[in-house]
Amino acid sequence: MRNKLNRGLAAAGAALLLAGCQDLTVPNPNAPDIDRIYQDPVDVEALVASSWRPYWNYTQGMIDASLGVAAMGDEMTATFTNAGVLDLGSEPRLTFNNDPAYANRFVNQGPWYAWYGAINNANNGLRYVNGIGGPAQKLMIEGVDRTARGRAFAKFTQGLLHGYYAMYYDKSYVVSEDRDMQDPAVLRDLQLKPYAEVRDSAVAMLAEAARLAAADTFTLPNTWINGLALRNTDLVRLANSYAARTLAYSARNPTERAAVNWAEVIRLVDAGITADHAPIGDVNLLSSLFKAYTQWSVNTTAGIRACDGGTTISMRADNKIIGPADTTGQYQAWLAKPVAQRTKITIRTPDRRVEGAAAPVAGVPANGSYFRYCTSDGQFNAGRGTYHFSNYQWFRLGGNYRAGALPIVTRAEMDLLKAEGLLRRGDAAGAAVAINRTRVANGQLPPVTAAGVPQSSGCAPRNAAGACGSLMDAIMYEKGIEGTGIDPFVRWFDNRGWGQLPKGTPLHFPVPGRELAAIQIPFYTTGGSNSGSAE
Repeated sequence: MRNKLNRGLAAAGAALLLAGCQDLTVPNPNAPDIDRIYQDPVDVEALVASSWRPYWNYTQGMIDASLGVAAMGDEMTATFTNAGVLDLGSEPRLTFNNDPAYANRFVNQGPWYAWYGAINNANNGLRYVNGIGGPAQKLMIEGVDRTARGRAFAKFTQGLLHGYYAMYYDKSYVVSEDRDMQDPAVLRDLQLKPYAEVRDSAVAMLAEAARLAAADTFTLPNTWINGLALRNTDLVRLANSYAARTLAYSARNPTERAAVNWAEVIRLVDAGITADHAPIGDVNLLSSLFKAYTQWSVNTTAGIRACDGGTTISMRADNKIIGPADTTGQYQAWLAKPVAQRTKITIRTPDRRVEGAAAPVAGVPANGSYFRYCTSDGQFNAGRGTYHFSNYQWFRLGGNYRAGALPIVTRAEMDLLKAEGLLRRGDAAGAAVAINRTRVANGQLPPVTAAGVPQSSGCAPRNAAGACGSLMDAIMYEKGIEGTGIDPFVRWFDNRGWGQLPKGTPLHFPVPGRELAAIQIPFYTTGGSNSGSAE
């Protein structure tokens, strides 16, 4: 009696394309078996190419996990119940509902099965080209050897997804290509591993992907990661950046964050992306509902100014993202109130990403370059807590979510990871240089120094007591402002490592209740007063 994941992997491993909300525990009679796929290298390459899309689906493409986690991590706020937003974003924090019948179960169940299906697709491609379980075969496509790019990309997605398991769940399976997921005996022997072990496996896989990509010259088709014809050198850098993320963001508390191998994070950042990694949106091929619902408004002058989503759900920026930039004391007063007594606030700030340079009109501040001021409460429901209310909406992409560049890993994020590493290793001056790249150019704020935010009556950011911030305060603020709307999980990952999450927030998601029942492990969950929750 083995688990439903196993049956799901067997079915998903044969599928060329995985639907985002597909129930992977139900065998798909229409999916070709792996032996048939292995008869044609074109089909094998398509299998490998399909392994990236489920990553996009659950971090960007769909709302099943992205919106709720963005609310839980205090990046976004709303009062609607879809996608677990109200359940995960409410205070005091609730126990996560790990019941397989929970309406928003796809917060943790969706990624679990979809990502393993994608890993199995990558693994089957690796088994084919590496000769595992049979003779090694080349991906000869129209007379051209495409083996190197297929092998490197499969290893990349294998490591990428294992990294997200390490960051998202308390424990999970490590499934590499040397394990034949079509073999029932292999499935029976799968064991759940703690997140630290999964993290180490993921980083090793990404390192191998970088090594493979560096060893050959190739260009990925721009359909594998939509719109991006990545060269082998680009894939090397991307793998390094994801490895840096995995090392830093797997930490569950300040002690673990301090113990991160920051020297290695800095090395990986330096060997990582040099520009934003941004797949290209296409109305018919690739869109981000995460970026849609965090920017949405009716396309009229009044609707845009009010951030009025009409009949479509929309979110606002959490006060904890923009509040530290306030120079009036409104944010500190908001923090000092009991949660139930908080409501929306209007701040004044010199940060031009939050507030434009023009004087307020009738008390309404000018829009910033990243955030806009909203003149209505939109779809917010006071009965569900006015502490959710916010006057600000992220609008950095001008409402775009299905055309042009849709960033998911930015150079700014990497610079700020490096800044944290430098600060933790005693190089405050180096950290200040990294912070100032965005702080000065994008925020139009005075540069920080090794001593922190320059002392002035208009300083930003400020700490909870209202004093001009330390260098670490500047990193945390800058990371939030620059990271909003990019990856919905990163603010949660950062806040747990910095010890900034509200008490009772899940530090990670449990293995889905459906999986626990299938493998006959006692039911458990996180959040609230359970183990695996912020203190």
